[in-house]
Amino acid sequence: MKHASPQEFICDMIDNEGDVFRDGYGRCWMYLNYRFMFKDIGECEWNEGLSCLHLFGSEIRKRD
Repeated sequence: MKHASPQEFICDMIDNEGDVFRDGYGRCWMYLNYRFMFKDIGECEWNEGLSCLHLFGSEIRKRD
């Protein structure tokens, strides 16, 4: 799924609370308990925030 804008991506995360979204490179994002979380390539721990939001670099999907 490609998101047309950051707003669309953020709304999709909020609508799917607790689901992990990832891009083709391994970056992950999640919205849980009123917090946005982010995990960069190769990291094991989640960080709070919306860092590295590359919407147009690769397709972002919910992790199955």
